[in-house]
Amino acid sequence: MLLVTLQSYSSPTTAVTTSKPANALLEWKSRLPSQSQVLLSSWNKSSSDTAGLCSWKGIVCDAWQSVTGLNLVHVPINGTLRGLDFSSLPNLTMIVLVNCLLSGVIVPVFSNLTKLTDLDLGLNSFSSGFPAFLGYLTSLQSLGLTDNLLKGTLPGSIAALTNLTSLNLNNNQFSGDFTSFIRLISSLLLQPSCCPPTTSSALSPVLLESLPN
Repeated sequence: MLLVTLQSYSSPTTAVTTSKPANALLEWKSRLPSQSQVLLSSWNKSSSDTAGLCSWKGIVCDAWQSVTGLNLVHVPINGTLRGLDFSSLPNLTMIVLVNCLLSGVIVPVFSNLTKLTDLDLGLNSFSSGFPAFLGYLTSLQSLGLTDNLLKGTLPGSIAALTNLTSLNLNNNQFSGDFTSFIRLISSLLLQPSCCPPTTSSALSPVLLESLPN
């Protein structure tokens, strides 16, 4: 008689290794209101490895699966940027958080993002003064802070943003001496490398419209 014994084995569970950028984003999500966390349901531990992270809502990756963009336009996050460790996202070239119900101050950790070319935080409720540290983001080509609650003077450091081709500071409460701002605008419009002849006429109004009210 042949006796056959069958023993079932459960397949080994493969643990997901959470990447450093994913940890930073999950930590920020945990500090947001519960209704906001629902909107970011794709941000979860089960897909927090490098490959899974690139499928998260609003996350942009390059060909090497490195996080290069955070784009959450019109997602009502209803929170602040405090708690988001941007130092864990050193390859960011784009941050677009337009109309996200964000408030508080614009955190200075942005100054570590030396590759950042596009930053748009428009249509939120950021307060305090113009973030002077933004002047250190010399790779910036586009900066949008329109429709916030920013006030005070524009720092001299803004004149260092010589790579800008788009700047919008409308509908804030800036005041005081705009010398550095005007110097920046003038230098951009006078630089031949700033814009080809076919687009220079279109660029000038964009920059001039960004003068504070």
